[in-house]
Amino acid sequence: MTSFAALDMSVDDLKRLKSNIVQGMDAIRGVATDVLEVCEADEVRENLELLKEHMKALIKEEYDAASYAEAADTLKQQARRQNVAPDKMKDVLYTAYEASRAQQPNPEHHVAFKGLLNMVPVVEEGGSCEDSANDDSMLVSEENLQWKDPITQSDIEHPVKNTVCGHIYDKNSIAHYIKTTKHPRCPYLGCRNPRSLRSTELVDDLYVMRFLKERAASK
Repeated sequence: MTSFAALDMSVDDLKRLKSNIVQGMDAIRGVATDVLEVCEADEVRENLELLKEHMKALIKEEYDAASYAEAADTLKQQARRQNVAPDKMKDVLYTAYEASRAQQPNPEHHVAFKGLLNMVPVVEEGGSCEDSANDDSMLVSEENLQWKDPITQSDIEHPVKNTVCGHIYDKNSIAHYIKTTKHPRCPYLGCRNPRSLRSTELVDDLYVMRFLKERAASK
């Protein structure tokens, strides 16, 4: 029987990387706060553009880590169903990884990126056409950042993220849903994730958790 110990270790390392990515996102938000406090208008726009690129890079790292974890799971499933030759496993892993990466959402739709944009209350006049085109879809209000569980439609208290599709649920709600539903799928309407939900693919979303705590403290 093929051993996947090394593969499992690499996936565990990527899970630990998640906390570092979240810390990086928090650091970017902190820098953005400083920029808004001390910089002039032109400097704000210039520095914000740099911070946006750094944030998107971190989000891409998060997506890539999730894609690798999904590819590793695909490889193990295929190996259990059929006899995959050892010299073909690398190809299977690579193919699954690239397929998952092709389905990654736009980093600009990530809550961390939207939260960064939400820190800037007004978009200055004279922005580029690209900025104007993104205004409606990317600038979000506090109301739009209300986090509702898709199952109960109640406010999320303990956010967990699906590492496959990236959707956020309340921990207790999704655990009950998985336990009581045959072949549970992501409950978000229109989600393209075809896989059955697994508790092992859910991780605490530290970024959203911190966001919710900060918002509650500010009220």
